Amino acid sequence: MPLEDYRELLRLCRLCGNCRQSGTTYHAICPAGERFGFDAYYSRGRAIIAQKLLDGEIAWATPVAEVVYRCTMCGGCVEQCPVEYRDHILAIFLALRRECLERRLISPAVKTYLETVYAYGNPWKARREQRGDWAVGTAIKHYEPADEFLYYVGCVGSYDPRGMQVARAVGNVLLAAGVSFGILGNEEGCDGNEARLLGEEGLFEYLAAGNSQTFQRLHVRRIVTLSPHSYHVMRHEYPRFGAGVEVNHYTQVL
Repeated sequence: MPLEDYRELLRLCRLCGNCRQSGTTYHAICPAGERFGFDAYYSRGRAIIAQKLLDGEIAWATPVAEVVYRCTMCGGCVEQCPVEYRDHILAIFLALRRECLERRLISPAVKTYLETVYAYGNPWKARREQRGDWAVGTAIKHYEPADEFLYYVGCVGSYDPRGMQVARAVGNVLLAAGVSFGILGNEEGCDGNEARLLGEEGLFEYLAAGNSQTFQRLHVRRIVTLSPHSYHVMRHEYPRFGAGVEVNHYTQVL
């Protein structure tokens, strides 16, 4: 949904400030707000910014995008919000980011990240043929339709040195536990989670649709993910692409 469609929902925010700290322990819960200190960086501040943008009281500009992109999207404010506005907070922040991207207000770092993922299918500019190299030397095999699970490791597990160690360790534990699974190797694609959170919905849809088509072609029924981010996006966003798979995090399977 575009930001304009959230105009009335934004009025649900009471501006109470519960998004700044826990209502029971009074501990700070907003990383961006605590880091930068100004109210604009807290959830309440972003709600005010969104309202002012829609009402034409402030202009879309680079400083606005700077505030919008500092949010870690952790959801701490969602947990603390006492009214139904909480159900729309993160969606509103995503709408703000999509608008910033469409207006070309994103930072060079975000622009480079998105362009790299589109061109290479990962943020490391690594070759697709290297995506399964982390499993070399293990007993982990390529996925077959008879396997119970597809083990999806994602970009970090495929290319980051420490991530590759974790992918191997979890894979070996799954083997030791007798779990029937396989991997896609160079057939695996980026899950698109970060592209979506950065506001590039088109790139996310391209990546998610590609993965969903692969899952369907290989008759994947159940997925076990290495990353909680992959788990979240595949469970909550992939159904609209017809993936039709059950998604589990490895901690649930073990």
